[in-house]
Parts: sequence; C-alpha cells; structure tokens
Amino acid sequence: MDLDDLGSTKVGSDVDVVDAVKMNQLQNLLHDSLIATDNVHHCAIIRRKDCNVRASSVGFNLDQVKMMLDASESPSQAWENGIYFDDQQYTCDRADNNSIYGKCVSIHLLGAGMHKENN
Repeated sequence: MDLDDLGSTKVGSDVDVVDAVKMNQLQNLLHDSLIATDNVHHCAIIRRKDCNVRASSVGFNLDQVKMMLDASESPSQAWENGIYFDDQQYTCDRADNNSIYGKCVSIHLLGAGMHKENN
C-alpha cells in the first residue's frame, strides 16, 4: 500500500467510499501489526503535510499528535529529553524523521509512522 495514495477526496460533504476503505485498512494494519502484539500500546499514522491522523490506536488525542510531530522534527531533543506521553515519562529508544519509539521501564509505548510527502 502506497501512503502517497491515501489523501482524502471529498465529494460534497461526504468522504469518498474509497478513502473510507483505505482508512479502515490502515486502522486494521495498526491493530494487527502493532497493538495485537502487546508490545505497542499507542500508535498512529500521521500525515505531516496537514497533521492529519490517518489511523491511530484508541485514545490518541491532538496533544499527543503535536508531541509526535514535534519529536519527529527534532529527534535529538526526543533522545535527550525523552518523551512525555499519556501522563508518563518515557525514554526514547529510537527517533528519526520517520519513526519515534519510547519505552517506560520494560513496557514499549509507541511507534508512530510518519509519512513525508514529496511535494
């Protein structure tokens, strides 16, 4: 699945059926590949261009989206300061322009796939 093809196409005030199917596929991908493993508890696919959350785990909110985008813009700060997420402080295991992974003690918290469109 190519994430470049996941833009929303509006028809009047309704989201096109094809886009709704793609969103459902992304939601299923997050659940089946990450959440179902019990190694990842929170995750999201966020389109950087417009900060649009394409899919996310239950309970992901706008403040958390902003934190993820800020951390992806400055991975070195995420490494240095860690990640504060869901009222807990996490060490940063990995941070680059595409992904952020944090850990609290032995519990893996999050992995967020960021997609940068080439425009």
